[in-house]
Amino acid sequence: MKTKFENKRIEQATVKGQLDAQKKNLKEKWEVNSSGEAKAKIESINGELDAVAKEFDDGVEALKRDFASLLEG
Repeated sequence: MKTKFENKRIEQATVKGQLDAQKKNLKEKWEVNSSGEAKAKIESINGELDAVAKEFDDGVEALKRDFASLLEG
């Protein structure tokens, strides 16, 4: 059972790391690009990435609670 939780946590951390890298890349492109339309699209995508990252953070917290309840018995 512990392995299942550890694997899920590792998977979520990996995805969150990928999202953070994509977000950083988008911010760098945004700073270089002077088009207002492109900036608006990047800001929109950035917001979506933030929402997905929050979902993963919430999932990690839920896994921690589930694991703690399993340990308590």
